[in-house]
Amino acid sequence: EIKYLYGRGIRELYIRADEFNSRLDWTLEVCRAIRALGLKDLYFQCNLRVDSITEELALELRAINCWLIHIGIESMNQRVLDGIRKKITVEQVVSACRLLKRNGLRVYGFMMFYNAWEENGRLAFETPDEVDETIRRAVRMRRDGLLDYMSWQFATPYPGADLYRVAVKYDLLEKDPKRSGQVWDLNMALPGVSKRRMSRQRMKGLMLQSYCYWRGGNINWRFWHNALVKIGYIIKSPFVR
Repeated sequence: EIKYLYGRGIRELYIRADEFNSRLDWTLEVCRAIRALGLKDLYFQCNLRVDSITEELALELRAINCWLIHIGIESMNQRVLDGIRKKITVEQVVSACRLLKRNGLRVYGFMMFYNAWEENGRLAFETPDEVDETIRRAVRMRRDGLLDYMSWQFATPYPGADLYRVAVKYDLLEKDPKRSGQVWDLNMALPGVSKRRMSRQRMKGLMLQSYCYWRGGNINWRFWHNALVKIGYIIKSPFVR
């Protein structure tokens, strides 16, 4: 596939597989096979899990011109990570980012507001203070040079996912169908959580995301289009006024 795409003029590929490094031996084999193609002007991005990132993997990724690693951080609070069964630790996130940066790779972190889950037969969810903690720690990681880019969205219940089962069971889904399915919309009404505060946290996320793109030199027409779409969601929200 890579040889075919290269022959069609493609010079950058995004290996968009969440489980790309779930079996490290296979991942290394793939990287070595790509390197054997000898395509010096072909570049890559990929997704990785933070609990299976090693020095050897980082070196192999550099060898095939992989320049950007996307990682699913979701939250910088361990209670939340455990609740959604992410099976990673905050320490692993920081260590993985440090290892990748040490080897000359840029890091893109995916963050998610207001995860919810069921714990001992009861509803549990990320609190506003925990969201603020994740924002603060993400800012600190950016300042320390561990994160180059980041994106923020609300946890969105999709049919078939456990989050959807929880949202239905505890009547969390917003009733307005026009606002369903958009990751920048308030898709769940969480008990005791102010929608005004959620909207303001969303604005902080958008500002951080835009700042990272600006500092990274990735300001182009696509950036402005995406930014305007997200700003439009926020402006239309009655909770920011």
